[in-house]
Amino acid sequence: MKSDYGLLKTIDRVLSSACSAINQVVEWIVGLTVLLIATVFFWEIGVRFLRIGSLRWALETNRILFITMGFLGSAAAYHRGRHVNFEYLQRKVKSSQAKSFLALITSVAALLFGVVLLKEGYASALTQVRAYLPALRISRMWLFVPIPISGFLFIVYATRDVLRSCIVLCEGHAGGPGGALRHENTGR
Repeated sequence: MKSDYGLLKTIDRVLSSACSAINQVVEWIVGLTVLLIATVFFWEIGVRFLRIGSLRWALETNRILFITMGFLGSAAAYHRGRHVNFEYLQRKVKSSQAKSFLALITSVAALLFGVVLLKEGYASALTQVRAYLPALRISRMWLFVPIPISGFLFIVYATRDVLRSCIVLCEGHAGGPGGALRHENTGR
């Protein structure tokens, strides 16, 4: 008797739609940080070229922006499937069940990575609440805020991938198509 995974597939569709919407916002934020980094960088170059002096706040601003770009960008890259995984093994393995199992391992590793980022990033941010960046005169906590946000995004995106891999594995085990449910953005 074939099992019905209708509810899980519905959850997968809703979670996939939510992940795509969230990732669009994240990609816009990453794009904006790149634009701001370039603007501040060239502004600093212009000020120095004109021998007006140096913008004390430029280095600290770009440091925050680079950290934000790096961590949020890594979460966006994971969502798009541009991350470290077992591609070499997946190409060598013929069985769709084995490919799905490798995808599950990758997704669980990303989920655990997200948990570490969330936990440790939050703890790091809390330790810096009372320390200040001298030029900007804001809490050093803002250097660490993108880390737990990125961790949360990894958890959401990886949860979707774990669910999807489990559906594919269960369908294949129950005599279903095995690889019929594919990641919409990555084709995995």
